[in-house]
Amino acid sequence: MRHAHFVRSHHRSFVTSLSVTIGTVVVLVTVTLVGVSPASALVKGPVARPLVIVVGDSITAISTNQIAAALAPDYQAAVVGWSGTYLSSWVLIIPGIVAALPRHDWIIELGTNDARVGSDLAWASDLARELHVLRHQPCIILTTVNPRLGLIAVAINNALRAEVSTKHNFHLLDWGNISWKNRTWLGLDGTHPTPAGSTELASLDVAALNACPR
Repeated sequence: MRHAHFVRSHHRSFVTSLSVTIGTVVVLVTVTLVGVSPASALVKGPVARPLVIVVGDSITAISTNQIAAALAPDYQAAVVGWSGTYLSSWVLIIPGIVAALPRHDWIIELGTNDARVGSDLAWASDLARELHVLRHQPCIILTTVNPRLGLIAVAINNALRAEVSTKHNFHLLDWGNISWKNRTWLGLDGTHPTPAGSTELASLDVAALNACPR
């Protein structure tokens, strides 16, 4: 049983809670739809602006406002950034969102915490499961992690590139390398974006979505 419940928030945004039962596990997913009117939030048919779901870890969490604002003119944006999450954290959640909502675009920014651990090889099966679930979605933007975090980071990025090379609806946003072109885009840890970096990431997200074949 799956349902979505919309409630009013501020700044013309709505919070949607997706309660998804997968086997015996109940997953509650709460996302914010930015720039969505009550009518369009509840409409069951096609909407004027495509829906895009952005999921990620603390990089997305830090950049939520910038991403949502950049997407709002052309997209109904649902940005879900949870600090400290791994690829495994989303193995049940991503399928739940796919099942609860119509086909839509995605931006995936995950893997940094898996790369930081550096010894857990379960990330590969977790990533494969999530990408398999997304294979029929219209446009999926896969964001690379900072390869300077080590061998796991490089392996994650290689897995993303392999997926993009074989599927026409998967596209790569190489934030892991782009972010190092301007050191004012990253904080002292070399991973988390500054406000300027979040603005740049948001701009790149929009450009990547706009480049998707329609």
